[in-house]
Amino acid sequence: MKHFSAFLALVAPFALFAQITIDAADMPSAGDTMLYQNTTLQSFDDGDTGPGHAWHFESLLPEGKRQIQP
Repeated sequence: MKHFSAFLALVAPFALFAQITIDAADMPSAGDTMLYQNTTLQSFDDGDTGPGHAWHFESLLPEGKRQIQP
């Protein structure tokens, strides 16, 4: 049990950094309706980026929306 716990402690952090997979089932099909919405960004610091940065979108203000049928 001690060896399994040590193995799990070493392997678990790497599993948390997995990347999503987008395939054809995630794409729109003919006849789908998409919702498009413009927003206003209150503030943005382009120097505050890089590894470990968390993006927060709470300051986005919706301006209006419309439906698009491709």
